[in-house]
Amino acid sequence: MKMVKKIYGIFKLCLMFVLVSAGGFLLVFQSVYIIKAYRTTGFFDLKKVIVHNNITLSNSDVMDLSGIRKGTRIMDIDKNDVVKRLVSNPEIEDASVKTIYPATVVIKVRETMPIAVLNHSNGLKYIGRKGEILSGKRPSDYDLPIISGEADEETVQFLNTALNISPFIYHRISEIQNTGKGIELFLINNSAHVVVGKEEFDKKIIVLDNFLKEEYGSVSFSNVEYIDLRFDRQVVLKEFAMAR
Repeated sequence: MKMVKKIYGIFKLCLMFVLVSAGGFLLVFQSVYIIKAYRTTGFFDLKKVIVHNNITLSNSDVMDLSGIRKGTRIMDIDKNDVVKRLVSNPEIEDASVKTIYPATVVIKVRETMPIAVLNHSNGLKYIGRKGEILSGKRPSDYDLPIISGEADEETVQFLNTALNISPFIYHRISEIQNTGKGIELFLINNSAHVVVGKEEFDKKIIVLDNFLKEEYGSVSFSNVEYIDLRFDRQVVLKEFAMAR
């Protein structure tokens, strides 16, 4: 009886060993099969790219900038690398990338909005908030100041400051240029000429904002050559010299 139990125990151990071995073999076989299937099947090949929030850039433009190609294995797409490629272009301010299995990628972009139009010798160029020239086309109804001359650091700084502190002032600038007097503006109202100067843009913008809102309508500009902001917290109206 003891012999039978002993033989049964050995048989049971052998059977368990065979089953475990078979299970391990099956697991390896399945893994090899899955890897082989992944390498040969087109199930995970990128088939669809969805682009959101693009305005001036076409879907194909964003695709080209992303570096993603259809047919790429979706698992092989480095999303961080794609985002870096997108935002390295001045036309795109921010971007995100999401993969949706089995074969879709979603790209969201925030395009760089222009702060001004540069009146360039080669035609009109859009300027971003960092002073970069934007090559993409923009809607013709943008309400943007025109930069005469160069889009230098001071000019771009003034426009950014105006947009941040007083959109009211920013949207009333028809033309801006940096001259020997510093920043000079022409306003959309009566083409009034404003000499801002070279420093303390934030304070001068606030002074001009108050002047335009409170006193501008009561001033006759027929005899005013320019509005001068180069005096501490004051608005000085320079009249045309009278002919003798």
